[in-house]
Amino acid sequence: PDLRRGVEWSPFEKGLTMDKSYSGPATGTGSAMEWSNSKEVGAGTFSIVDATPSKITSRLVMLKPMKANNIVEYALAPQGDATVMTWSMYGPATLMTKVMGLFMNMDKMCGDQFEKGLKDLKVLAESEAQRLPAASRTAAA
Repeated sequence: PDLRRGVEWSPFEKGLTMDKSYSGPATGTGSAMEWSNSKEVGAGTFSIVDATPSKITSRLVMLKPMKANNIVEYALAPQGDATVMTWSMYGPATLMTKVMGLFMNMDKMCGDQFEKGLKDLKVLAESEAQRLPAASRTAAA
């Protein structure tokens, strides 16, 4: 995955203003993004720690608006002619996250954002998949 393309589908980037920088390789393990100066999503880093054909494991370190250190996984499973993608996030339950859990449904809050991101990623992936055969035919002609 190319973190530079997150703005095309990620609800945590799409349409938001932030300062971003990238490090490591353009794609895959070691690729990283750092962001700051965002009213909506604060500041932090996101890095890919492992990438296989069936799962991408990333580390999300939030610095603002509150500190957090979580693992984000994208699991890919073939299902007939399609691929089912599951987006999950987990990390330690700190005192702050426990208190927030009393007032907010974190699963619903993040789940809604994940669903939006997955829908946008599906549209993007299907659009690119439709272009590939046409591009291959053009190149062969």
